[in-house]
Amino acid sequence: MPAPVARLAVRLLRRRNDALASVFGGGLLQYGPDATWTDEPLRSRGITPRSATDYLRDQVNHLPR
Repeated sequence: MPAPVARLAVRLLRRRNDALASVFGGGLLQYGPDATWTDEPLRSRGITPRSATDYLRDQVNHLPR
């Protein structure tokens, strides 16, 4: 959702609505520019990038039982 559309919708609705704010926020995030970063800065420092899911799974597996 383009930012001007979200601004117009907020002005037209005038009342605060948390549910619509969530929808507008998600729309704004999806409309943004594509990410252009690479993992090279991490790899050059010897860090192997991994997803947050993998990191959390690893942390849970190391908890004392």
